[in-house]
Amino acid sequence: ANTSTLSSPADDFRLWCLGLSGSYRGPATYAKDRLDEAKVLREKIVRFLLDAQEWIQRRNNAVQSSSNKWRDQDQILFQRCIQATNSCHDAIAGRTSSSQSTTLANDSDDEEESGKDRGERESGKGEFDFNGAAYLDELVAIAEAGSSYLHNQSSLECHGPVEPVEFAIHTLRD
Repeated sequence: ANTSTLSSPADDFRLWCLGLSGSYRGPATYAKDRLDEAKVLREKIVRFLLDAQEWIQRRNNAVQSSSNKWRDQDQILFQRCIQATNSCHDAIAGRTSSSQSTTLANDSDDEEESGKDRGERESGKGEFDFNGAAYLDELVAIAEAGSSYLHNQSSLECHGPVEPVEFAIHTLRD
């Protein structure tokens, strides 16, 4: 499927609301470029899901000439998914750490506010604050790690086990 068939403005908007619209405690700030960013991120996630499903289908239909023994790259993808799952649970629970990625953080005013909120939460003051930006960061990280894994599989003419890719799909869909 090409990019135009993956188009879903409603899902782009939902993704913008989740992780690109600003703090959940403040007003949302609409910007066309942020909605465009949501489209790119959503398409990256969907592209991985489609490519992964196709790869699994091809792998299952192929002659079983390779080993199903896990290699380093299989373990790396699996561990990245586990790490992302834990970070997503923290984001949903409103827990953050100072080392947590904020690559999809909002503009500087929102970052100052989220830093203040984080400090209040860590000191036991303040209220729960779902961290949609951190959650979205982790979803994109899984899709990127999975896409890289699939690219390496095809470029090396390698046919690794399907379980790490199935786990990545399962992690993204949950």
